[in-house]
Amino acid sequence: TELQALRALVDRLCKEELDDPCPEVRGATSPAIQHLIGDLCAQMQPGQCYVEVGVDEGKTLISAALRLAPQTKAYGIDNYSYDGGSAMARANANIVQCGATALSLIVGDFRRELHSFSRSDVVVFFYDGDHSEVAQYEAVLAGAWILRAGGVMIVDDWVNADVRRGTMRGLADLPGAFNLVREMPPRERWHQGVAILLRL
Repeated sequence: TELQALRALVDRLCKEELDDPCPEVRGATSPAIQHLIGDLCAQMQPGQCYVEVGVDEGKTLISAALRLAPQTKAYGIDNYSYDGGSAMARANANIVQCGATALSLIVGDFRRELHSFSRSDVVVFFYDGDHSEVAQYEAVLAGAWILRAGGVMIVDDWVNADVRRGTMRGLADLPGAFNLVREMPPRERWHQGVAILLRL
């Protein structure tokens, strides 16, 4: 089943020695997170896509794009409101440098931009955007809206109390929408921790 396969993937990534798929790109993540996203993207079917909120310089987005199955695509959404646009410029340069062609970088608010995606297309959704409790809550609602059944939502920075509260409040308000498959602790392998959710 999808649940068993996802658990097996996470268990494997907890044990294997993992390399950084794009070491030339700076970013606050870890190889385990990159490989989790990449392995899920490699299993996508034609026409399906990966969506990421909170791109920064593009490390996880590029990691996903480099593993995309044929005829699939990656989308990154970031409002780039925090540094005058320099991170966006670096992200675009990194995308070109790494040859990650099957992706699109969208500048805007995730609440608005996610409405353009069809539920039948989104299989993997990585949220690493605004970590306020309200934004995290809204991200869970958005994940429930855009993800097809069997899709995976990954919530980054699980060590953050607002991230956990917002996510859990969203899950409580959407009973039956997600299975909280794993809460990976904030250790070196999983950086600041992640929660892994399966869309039901």
